[in-house]
This record gives sequence, structure tokens and C-alpha cells, in this order.
Amino acid sequence: MQTFLFFKKNCKIWEQKVYKHGLPILITRKDMSEPKKVGRRTFLNYAIAVVATGVIVSAATYFAVPKGVTTVTAPGTTVTTTVTTTVTGTPITSPTVTPGGFPTTKEGLEKLYSSIADKYFSMLMDAAKKSSIDWGQFKGKVTSLNCSIRQGPDNDAFIRSAGMFKELTGITINFDFTPEVQQREKVSVDILSKTGAYHLPMIDNMHLVKYVKSGAMEGLNKYLEDPKLTDKDFFKPDDIYPEIIKAAGAPPFGEPGEIYAIPSYTGFHHCMQYYRKDLFDKYGLSVDDIDTFDKLMETAAKLNNPSNGIYGFVSRGMRGEGMNVFTWQVFHRGFGGQWFDKNWHPIFNTPETVDAIKAYVDIMTKYGPPGVENYDFAATLSAAGEGKVAIGLDCDCWSTLLWNPANAKENVLGKVFAYRVPKGKGGRHAGFFFWSFGIPVGIKTENEKKAAWLFSEFINSPYNIAAGQAIGGFIVPPRKSTWDLLDAVNGIPPNDYEKYKKISQEQDAHYDDRPMIPEWPEVGDVVGIALSSALAKERTPQQAADWAQGEIDKIMKQAGYY
Repeated sequence: MQTFLFFKKNCKIWEQKVYKHGLPILITRKDMSEPKKVGRRTFLNYAIAVVATGVIVSAATYFAVPKGVTTVTAPGTTVTTTVTTTVTGTPITSPTVTPGGFPTTKEGLEKLYSSIADKYFSMLMDAAKKSSIDWGQFKGKVTSLNCSIRQGPDNDAFIRSAGMFKELTGITINFDFTPEVQQREKVSVDILSKTGAYHLPMIDNMHLVKYVKSGAMEGLNKYLEDPKLTDKDFFKPDDIYPEIIKAAGAPPFGEPGEIYAIPSYTGFHHCMQYYRKDLFDKYGLSVDDIDTFDKLMETAAKLNNPSNGIYGFVSRGMRGEGMNVFTWQVFHRGFGGQWFDKNWHPIFNTPETVDAIKAYVDIMTKYGPPGVENYDFAATLSAAGEGKVAIGLDCDCWSTLLWNPANAKENVLGKVFAYRVPKGKGGRHAGFFFWSFGIPVGIKTENEKKAAWLFSEFINSPYNIAAGQAIGGFIVPPRKSTWDLLDAVNGIPPNDYEKYKKISQEQDAHYDDRPMIPEWPEVGDVVGIALSSALAKERTPQQAADWAQGEIDKIMKQAGYY
């Protein structure tokens, strides 16, 4: 069980959410007085000091689950972390699920997920002990490692894995669980300043390139090819999807053939379409009717029925390189749009890009729910779970979430199915994103770097990937074997699992659907603004593309590309 605080604007309201096995089990809201504000610059200046003052949760046993909240403050103020540990042992049982018998209650799902996680954690320990690795080779040389993780419902899996790792190695893993945006900032400060506060930081693949370009990341091949540190029968590097390996090489800035990060079970994300099968059946429709952008537009129009509370389509409208840009890239690349030419000059105001903006604006404004221009991931999921939309385009993890009674009302539960993204003249592009772990060059000793590799190898090995999927909620895994390990029991009912597996493996998820360059966050923000202005009818699609073209050109010139 994991407890997080989420602060609303101006800190007037906070929500406390408690997760277990990826499911929200408690939400409380309270008024609070506004504390002294810490600005963005102050936060960045003090991010490393926060780590030094002890904002770290230690996982000593793999059955230990912390409750508590970590608060971030400037130096000179009090930092409080309260951790309550309960140690329990659960017998390992193999889950049995038959078609039609998939749990439809939160309690049933928790029981199923627990049994799956226990099974694969047990298999992980057996495999580790049978491997050729001397897990105790750093005893007396390295006593602890600091690991930065973005906050999320899968944090329990890291804690359990760390306890098992300590049993093998004697090394304690100190976790700093931080909300996603702040986690990126803290990690960026640490890596680029080469401070070495984090031995193993979780890294967004779109940010990896800036670290590699600046020479701040260790190449991992030397650890991967060292038989004292890596047992390839245990770690199975060839099992990782090739597109992820390409992205982990941080092209074009990394050394050819080198990798700088290892993917985590927390996600190999891409986009999918989701449709209400009951509505499709009612109107005699099939997935062929959303297979292309033209057909998608026609079907969204046919199913749009606002007077009955049903809207034809929903996707992210909120501005942001990880918000509207993440889902709009399906349109952009699908319509044949490109980002840059071979010399890194932007080519954003082409007819293909303008058509992609127009199609996105048309389907969102004509057939989307009111306020869709402000919809983020949570809002799109909520609209689908409440039965307000017939078709959605968003992250792959909807498949699990919308078969979960915590997220879907009774009239929707079991009726939302997945399908691949639509195809255009540019092909089918599902987008691409994953969390990974890398080793910063700023770490003080070689033994610490090697020990950090051991932990990365352990937590990103096949059995731990499967166990983490059970605890954190199923998403498209970074490994091919995970599909077979989970064997149609985790998160997706058997009658949809094989279809989902086939669709996911057929999806054309390209690592360069968004350009992996250090300037991407700024470029992506410009594109997000352009899309938002077009949705709000402040600019035409052509005007939005022209404006973005000029702004991106300025960014690339300032960065020295030409």
C-alpha cells in the first residue's frame, strides 16, 4: 500500500490517494492553509540538498510496504518522513482464471494481482540464486545505493524488489519517490551537475539524449558484457524490444552500438484506440470502421449523441509535450508529417502537418465532450469510464484500467475494447515512450557503479518485470517474454487478452515518432501551444503550424544546430 499527496493550485486543497496493486482504495480531501511558497528556481537550487537531508525511503525487506509522505522543503527547514512497516508472508499460489471468471470487484482484482506478483517474485529469487552472478561481491565495499523513482502506484514493486536484492547482496536501496515533474527536475540537476546523489535514477527516454550529449551518462555495454556482473541467461537482454534498444542508444548523440539505459517495467507506452463494443454492435459497426483516419471521423460522427450524453471521440487536449502532443503525434506522423529535415531545420508547416492539425481539431471540437481542450490523461479516462464517449485515443494502459470497477461504471465495465491506431498516408504511428534506469558518471566510485548495475539488472529482469506489472497495473511491457509469463491473467480478461497482445505487437511504435533531441521539451511545448490555440480557434491550423515553425526554428538556431 502506498500513500501519496497531490497538491492543488495555490495549495488550498490536497488529496491523499492510497494505492494497492495499482488500484485507488482511499481518497481524502482536506482544506489546508497555504504554506510558504518555494519557487521553481529555489526548488532546483535545493533539489540535491533535499536528498542530502534525508528525504529517502529505505526498503529493508521485500514484504515491507511504507505508509507516509515525503515533503520537500528548502534547506534550514524540517524534512519529515514517516515510514510504518508491516512484515507479512503470503503463500505462493498460481492464479487460475477461466473465460467468464475474471474478477469484477476491486477485492477480487487485488487478490488476483497479489497471487500473480507473489508467484513471479518467488521465481525471480530462484532464478537469481541459480545464476552465475556472485551477488555478494560488493559486501563490505558498498552498503547502500540511492535510487530516484517517480511516484506512482507501482512503487510497491520497487520496494519488494529492493528487499530481495538486499537479501542477496547486503546492499540497502534508499528510494526517493517524487512526483513526476519534480522527479525529472531533481534527476536533471543531479545528472548534469555530476553530483552523484543518485546511483540509479529513473529517466524519461525523451530526456536521456540531453544527458548523453553532455557526457553525463555511463555507457552500459561494459557492465552488460562483464560475466562477473551479468548473467545473460538471467537478464536476457535479447528479450527487450529492438526499438527500445535503439532509443536506449540515444541516437544520434550516443556512441554507435552503445546503450545508456535499461527499460523499466513501469512502461513501454504507446497510443491505442478504444471503442465501446456495445455501441458498435448496436449500430452494426466493426473495428474496420476506425482503421483509417477518414473512417474514424465518419464513425465518430455517427456515434456522437450529446443529447443522450454520448460523445463520439475523446483524446488529450491539454497543452504539453506529454499531453496533447503525445496523442496528436498519431495524427501527425499518420498524415505523413515530419519534424525536421536531415540538417535539423524544422519542416512543420507542410500540408501534411496542417492536415493533421485540422483533422485533430475537427474530431475534437465536433465530436468531443465539452471542455475537451483541457483534457489530460485522467480526464479522458474518466470520460470513458463514465460511459460518456464511444471512441477514445490514448495510452495503452486504458485496457487494464477500463476493465477495473474502480475506473469504470457498471454500464461500461467489460464493454471497452482496444484497437490499433488509425492509418493514414504516412502509415500507422503509435508513438513511443518508456521509463528507464541509467548510471550517471558523477557516482563517486567504480564499485558503486557496478553495484548500481547489479540492482538495475535485478529489477529489470524478466520475472521482476512480470511481478511489477501485477502490482503497478498492466501496461505494454518492454520485453517480449512478459506476454507469455503473464499468460492472460493480469489486468485484462482472457476474452480480450489475446486480441490486445496481437494489437500491441503489431503496433508500429517507432522510437523517433518524437525527435529524441535535448531540445525536445522546448520544441514539444511549442507544438502543444500551437495545438491548443488551434483547438480554441485562436489560430487556424495553417496559422498554428506557421507560428510553431518559426518558434522551433529559433530554438534550433539558439542550440547551434545551424
